[in-house]
Amino acid sequence: MPYYIFSIVAILIHIIINFETFLKKDSASSITSYRAFLISVLLFYITDILWGVFYEMKLYVPLVIDTYLYFVFMGNTVFCWTLFIIKYVTGRTITSNLLKWSSLGLLILEATLLIINMFKPIFFEVTKDSTFIPLIARSVIFILQITMYLSISIFSIIYNSIVKDKEVKRYVSITSYCVIAIICIIIQLFNPLIPFYPIGCLLGTCIIDTFALNETKDKFKEALDITNTQFQINKEKLDETLTIAYVDPLTGFKNRNAYTEEIDKYDKLINDHEIEEFAVIVFDINDLKLINDTFGHAAGDKYIIASANLIKEIFADIDIFRFGGDEFVVILDGDNYINKDLKYQEFVDRAEKNLGTVNPVIAAGISTFDKVYDYSYRTVFSRADKMMYERKEKLKKIKK
Repeated sequence: MPYYIFSIVAILIHIIINFETFLKKDSASSITSYRAFLISVLLFYITDILWGVFYEMKLYVPLVIDTYLYFVFMGNTVFCWTLFIIKYVTGRTITSNLLKWSSLGLLILEATLLIINMFKPIFFEVTKDSTFIPLIARSVIFILQITMYLSISIFSIIYNSIVKDKEVKRYVSITSYCVIAIICIIIQLFNPLIPFYPIGCLLGTCIIDTFALNETKDKFKEALDITNTQFQINKEKLDETLTIAYVDPLTGFKNRNAYTEEIDKYDKLINDHEIEEFAVIVFDINDLKLINDTFGHAAGDKYIIASANLIKEIFADIDIFRFGGDEFVVILDGDNYINKDLKYQEFVDRAEKNLGTVNPVIAAGISTFDKVYDYSYRTVFSRADKMMYERKEKLKKIKK
């Protein structure tokens, strides 16, 4: 079986198990560091596949170039792994900084040895017939990488024993990755044509994803559930506050605060020339003061509720505002504007039928927006309000 087959399988598994991490837009430092590590491993797999292809095809120049890249990405993988461990486990401490600089030093040393190798072979040599020959510097780097992984595993174990973190799986998985990496590097050291280094990377990332990251994901989901619950509670409290602030408690209609905001909205639409038509209908309850004075405010409240129900019956599915003790208003636009005259006349007829009965009598006036003459909502409202008072006087005369 060709050398590169395993690395092809490894790269597919690598992408599948880490697909979510590759795409996740998470700015957390540990996730960002782990993503950088995964990318470094991915690049290492790619160079390993190409190395196998060039080796099988006996392509001397591409094989030499790719071998350099192979060792560069191998060293970078160790460096990125160290950075991830520092962010994932401890953050900045004296020991973690020592690990960080040691890992960086190892990467620089490897790069330096590879540069020297271009002039005097000390790391590896590729013969003209594309035979790969490992040299002493390669063994030194592998031994130093083993030492690095061993240091990280010891650091992880000691740190966990000191802080007594309940998330033990994260430390076990880190140590397991390091042990697997050490074993695979040792085998790779003596068997350069068998891809044990990629095998170690694959097994290690699978362990991290299965145990460490899944535990972190569970913790995150738990925290997210708590956050969502708190958000729902806060939303309910906000809705309750908005209800108090914008809803009239007696009728359930929108109150003066909501009406003021609606006026501002229509004034902006008028000023920006973004509205063509709307109508305003103003309502005023007849004889409310008389009922309050004669039967008391409890009876007056019942009369207001009955009046509100009458308005709501005719103007269903339209926002109704109570902006005064006995005053209401509706604003009709869109489809509601089309039927404004029919709705208004229906209401006027009902109000007249209630004369001489115990049912509420409500005066109403209507006015439509004229985009040529009306410069604000108030001008439209004023005409409707004036018509309402004229209607109020007319109803009183009819009653007599």
